Amino acid sequence: MNNYHLKVIENNNFSEDKVLIKEKEIFFLSYENNRNISAKLTIAYSPNKWLIDENALDRYLIKFKEKPFYVEMLVNIILDDIVNTLSPFDCEVTCILTMKNGLSLETKVKHKI
Repeated sequence: MNNYHLKVIENNNFSEDKVLIKEKEIFFLSYENNRNISAKLTIAYSPNKWLIDENALDRYLIKFKEKPFYVEMLVNIILDDIVNTLSPFDCEVTCILTMKNGLSLETKVKHKI
């Protein structure tokens, strides 16, 4: 997963208590049957010195559509990348996968220092 890089911008004013990036669409392959999966990703974090560059975030998320993942594995990879890149005070990544029968699966991971 080392080729999936997040890009950051400097948080010059430290004025934002919490950054919320809502409902970014993410595509990936199912680990079980290699079918295409679409889900909604929400990222909430308390920034330290760095902020996620949202344009680069779209490119970062596109790279996941080529490989198979379990949704739990995918969410943990994204959280680890954010924490390792930004060093936020806290971070929460939520992925909501809605299936054809109307049922939803919500996977949420958190990090706090």
